[in-house]
Amino acid sequence: MGRAEEDLQGERDVIRSRETNFGDLLADLTRRETGAEIALINAGSVRNSLVAGPVTYRHLMEALPFDTSFSVLVVTGAQLRKAMEHSVSRLPQANARFLQVSGLACTVDPTAPAGTRIVTLQVNGAPLDPARRYSVAVTQFIAEGGDGYQMFVDAAGRRDSDVSVRDLLAKALAKGPLRSDGEGRMTRITIQTPSAREHSATDR
Repeated sequence: MGRAEEDLQGERDVIRSRETNFGDLLADLTRRETGAEIALINAGSVRNSLVAGPVTYRHLMEALPFDTSFSVLVVTGAQLRKAMEHSVSRLPQANARFLQVSGLACTVDPTAPAGTRIVTLQVNGAPLDPARRYSVAVTQFIAEGGDGYQMFVDAAGRRDSDVSVRDLLAKALAKGPLRSDGEGRMTRITIQTPSAREHSATDR
């Protein structure tokens, strides 16, 4: 069906706990297809990696086995923040609810209590406005409240598509080799404990 220029990481324990280049690519393809400001892909919809080199139909089905179509919703910034908090609520544990994103950049403190882990959140370079409404493309599974995303169920202006995320990837493969635009959308804060700092100073 085409080629991948690099290994695209979709292994279960990885894509369900951190940003990956495969997650970035799928979210970017969805955002471009829909014209939404933001795209969110639940990591549970991805089941395998794509290795650099030829990509067959079998590889595509192993990576994206579900007919996961998408919906475009209109949500407030407050709802969007709630969704992102839900996404990271079980870190460092890998979980299907973890979101791969496009159009967003955030800083996460996984040691903070669940519900307060998103430290900063930007939409296309601008700070999130809790009162503003944003267009968001999501998989229909989470648009209907799957993986606990109840904040999306009553979102305004829902528009469904019959095109699946797998269809978008197949179309991208036909156009040329697959490559991610690069990571760096989700930054984790790591805080050293006093004992760790003392140990580091001793090592010097």
